[in-house]
Amino acid sequence: MNLQLQRITEQCDQLSLGAMANNWSDIANQILKQEGSYADFMEQLLPTELLARQE
Repeated sequence: MNLQLQRITEQCDQLSLGAMANNWSDIANQILKQEGSYADFMEQLLPTELLARQE
């Protein structure tokens, strides 16, 4: 894992955003392949955290 990925994951963990920490990189890669926007990324990332908190 490169340093940037590690820092983002650690910061998500520090903010108690466990689902985001686990999923953000895969979602980012998927959005990049689709040539999506930052908004597309957030629109897919945020529900992962919401669902995890509802469980």
